[in-house]
Amino acid sequence: MFRILRLMTVVILAGSPIAQAEHPLDPLSWQEHWQILEVLQKNSRLDFTTQISQIRLIEPDKAKVWAWEPGQKLARGAFVVLRHAGNAHEIDIDLSKGTITRDDLIEARNVSWSSNEFFIGMEAALSHPAFIEGLAKRGFDDPTFLNCFTIPPGYFGTEEEQGLRIGHLRCQSAKGVRNPWPRQIEGLTAVIDMNEGTVIKVVDEFDGGLHNTTADYDLESVAPLRDMPPPLMVRQGTSPGYLHVGHQVWWQKWSFHARVDQREGLVISTVRYGDDEARPVLYQGYLSEIFVPYMDPGFAWHARNFIDAGEFIGLGIYQPLLPGKDCPSEATYQDGLNTDATGRPRVIANALCIFERDSGDPAWRHVESNISDSRPSRDLIVRVAAVIGNYDYLIDWVFQQNGSIVVRLGATGIVESKMSSAANAKEQNKKRPADAYGHFVDQHIVGVNHSHYFNFRLRSEEHTSELQSPDHL
Repeated sequence: MFRILRLMTVVILAGSPIAQAEHPLDPLSWQEHWQILEVLQKNSRLDFTTQISQIRLIEPDKAKVWAWEPGQKLARGAFVVLRHAGNAHEIDIDLSKGTITRDDLIEARNVSWSSNEFFIGMEAALSHPAFIEGLAKRGFDDPTFLNCFTIPPGYFGTEEEQGLRIGHLRCQSAKGVRNPWPRQIEGLTAVIDMNEGTVIKVVDEFDGGLHNTTADYDLESVAPLRDMPPPLMVRQGTSPGYLHVGHQVWWQKWSFHARVDQREGLVISTVRYGDDEARPVLYQGYLSEIFVPYMDPGFAWHARNFIDAGEFIGLGIYQPLLPGKDCPSEATYQDGLNTDATGRPRVIANALCIFERDSGDPAWRHVESNISDSRPSRDLIVRVAAVIGNYDYLIDWVFQQNGSIVVRLGATGIVESKMSSAANAKEQNKKRPADAYGHFVDQHIVGVNHSHYFNFRLRSEEHTSELQSPDHL
C-alpha cells in the first residue's frame, strides 16, 4: 500500500484537528468537541459554572479497528468527566446519534483538576492572618509581585483529608527575574479546601528570608557560552522516505496510527510490520502515567507526590515543538487539540513531529575472505514534548529497520529547588544541613532529591466490548 500511495503523491498531509475524523482512532475534531458541549448543554449538564476535567475519545472495538478499511464509518464516542451543580459525573456520548449513553455520579474529590483550580484559594490565603505573618517574616509586606498557585498534594489518609478535596498553596517571588522557580517562598504553605476555596490551616517552617541568587536562562544572563563547534548540516536531499497522511504513517515495513491525546499524550496504534502481508504487532501503546515523589520530610515537600499525567491535564501537558530546534528542519508535524475547564477546544500547533534519522551506525556488517560489507541504518522517530511545571519531557517512539520499537525518554527544563538561608554546604548548619535531602546547585539553592517513574501501557490483541470508556480499558 505504501509503495502505491508513494507513486501517487509526495505531499505530506499532516493531521489537522479541524478536519473531521477519517480513521476510527483519529482524535476528536474541533466540530466534535463543540457537538459534545451542545449535547451536554441540551441535557442540563453544562452551564457557565460547569468545570470540565476531561474530554476524550471512546475507541471502537479493537477487532473492528483492525478490520477497518478507508472510507468505512465506525461509531464515534466521547468520554467526559465534569463537575456540575455540586456533583461529579462520568458521561459517555454517542456522537453518531448526539445522545448521552451513560451518566454516572462519582466522588467529586477524586476528579482530576481542571485548568482553573490551580489558582483556587489564592485570595483566601493572601488575606489569612497566619499567611500574611509568614510572608512578613520573610520580608514580603506586599504580595503584588508574588506568583501564587495551588497544587494537588499526595494523599496520606490524615483526619483533615477525609472527605475533602485539598490543595497546597505556595508562592514565588517573580520580581526582577525571568525564572521564578528558585525564588519559592520556602516553608510557607496554605492548605486549601478546594470546594470552598477556604484556608484549612497555614503551616510555617520559617528558615530565613529570600536570597538574591538568580537562575535566569536567557542568553544574556548565562553568557558567555562555550565556543560553538563548526556547523554540522544534516539535510534530506529529496522527499521524506515515509508517507504521513492524516494520522497514519507508512515507513519501510512499518505502518501505524499516531495521535496526541490530552491525557495520554502520544498514542501509537495499529502497528503493523511486513510487506504485502504486514502482520499486527501492537494494538496500542502510550505513556499512561509519570509519578514524581520528592524526598524531603518538610511539610512543603513531603506531600509533593505528583501524578503528572493524571493531575496536570487541565490544559494538556503536551506543548508545541519548535521546528529546527526540537525537531530537525525536515520533520513533518501534526497539530493537536486541548480543552480548558469550559471544554472549549484550542489548537496546539506542532504537537508531534515525525522524521527520519541516520544514526551513523551500521545496521549490519561483516568481513569474509577479505570482502567487507556494511549497510547503514536509519530510524523513524515520532516525538512529543510534555511540559509540566518546571520539567520538560521529550518522548520518542523509535521505529527501526530490524523490526524493533524503542521508546526513549529525556527530562530537561528546570530542577525543582528549595531556598536555603545557607549559601552553600560549607556555611550550612551542620546539625540541620540544608542539603540533607538534596544538593546545592547554586548559592542558597538546593535541588531536592526526587525520582521520576514512567509507566507505559501496551495493549495487544484482546478484544473489548463495542464502546469502552478510557477508564474501563
